[in-house]
Amino acid sequence: MNDKQINSGETQVQKNEQKNYDTDEILSVISKTALSVNGVVRMSPLLSSILPEMPNSLKSIPVIGGSRTKGVRLTESNGRLISDLFVNVEYGSPIPQVAWDIQRAVEEAVYENCGIRISEINIHVHGVELPGEKEK
Repeated sequence: MNDKQINSGETQVQKNEQKNYDTDEILSVISKTALSVNGVVRMSPLLSSILPEMPNSLKSIPVIGGSRTKGVRLTESNGRLISDLFVNVEYGSPIPQVAWDIQRAVEEAVYENCGIRISEINIHVHGVELPGEKEK
């Protein structure tokens, strides 16, 4: 399998008409769209950014972009774009429905704003927060 991590500002993604789009733009669209979905409280930082003494095998999951794109990982595998989103949801929200809503909204927003299709959009719920709970 040929997996390639797409790092912010480093790699450009080509769309069919040979136009390049900065991955920062794609990551920003993904993050903003996910945050707009009802039930999503915030994006969750990836484990490698909050646990510096993690085993090396787990550190291979880098944080992409700055704070505005925390909680989003974008990879390319065999010419397919794969996005992993790490979110916290509000207590009482139907998690499967929130995940489906994120997937649909992100797929549509990335295509509308960047003209590319993401092959896989994986949602990882890292936590459930009570209404009014502050980020630590």
